[in-house]
Amino acid sequence: MTNNNIIEELERVKEELLEKAKHIDITINTLKTMSFNSDNKLNEKMINEKQLINKVEGYEDFDSTMSFRNKVMFIIKKENRFVHSREISEILKKIEPTDEDLTRKVSVALSYFRQKNAISKIKIGNSNINTFWGSDKWLDENKNPKKEHTYNEKYLLKSSNDNILEL
Repeated sequence: MTNNNIIEELERVKEELLEKAKHIDITINTLKTMSFNSDNKLNEKMINEKQLINKVEGYEDFDSTMSFRNKVMFIIKKENRFVHSREISEILKKIEPTDEDLTRKVSVALSYFRQKNAISKIKIGNSNINTFWGSDKWLDENKNPKKEHTYNEKYLLKSSNDNILEL
C-alpha cells in the first residue's frame, strides 16, 4: 500500500468517525430538549435519525446516514447540473444545520471523485475560483455544459486575476 493510499484510507475513516460523532451530538441535543414523563420515559416516539434533519424541498429522500462523500455526490445528482463547492456547502447546511465551515470537506470530496473520474469539472474564466462540478454526460461536444445542466451564475465570482493592470 502506498503512502497516498494509506493517507486516503485514513482520511476516509476519519470522515466516517467525524460523521458518527456529529450524529451522536445531534441525538444528545435532541434528548436534552425532549420531555420525559414521571416514569422517566420519553413522551416522544423513538428517535428517527431522519427526523433530525431539515426537510428541504427536493431533498426529502436525503439519507443523513450516508458518508459525507456520498452526500456531496447525492447533491450533484439531485441538482442535475454543474454546481459550485460553495453551493453544495450551502445545500448541506440547509439540510443538516451546522456552524462548521463545510467548504474544505466538500472540496476534499470533490477532489476524491475527480481522481476516481466519477465527476468532471468546468472552469469559467482563468481562475479556479469559478470551478463547477458535474457529469461528463452534461457536456456538449465542445465540453461546455448543455443548457439543461448549466451552473447557477449566482456562484460566479469576479477574480482578482480578471482585473490585472497592464504596464
